[in-house]
Amino acid sequence: MNGDSDIAYIPAIVGFFVAILAIVAAFFLIGPVAGIIVVVVVLAIAVFLGYRLLDQND
Repeated sequence: MNGDSDIAYIPAIVGFFVAILAIVAAFFLIGPVAGIIVVVVVLAIAVFLGYRLLDQND
């Protein structure tokens, strides 16, 4: 796949929306403590994936 292709960013965009849904579901269904844990985990995954996407372009 071409490195300049916009298709490369589709998994990141889909993951962003899934992360938002996971955070909202955790707060409403499980509770605030689990919601905060989910936020921390999702942020850690987002930072990791963001680093990999940016590192991929070099």
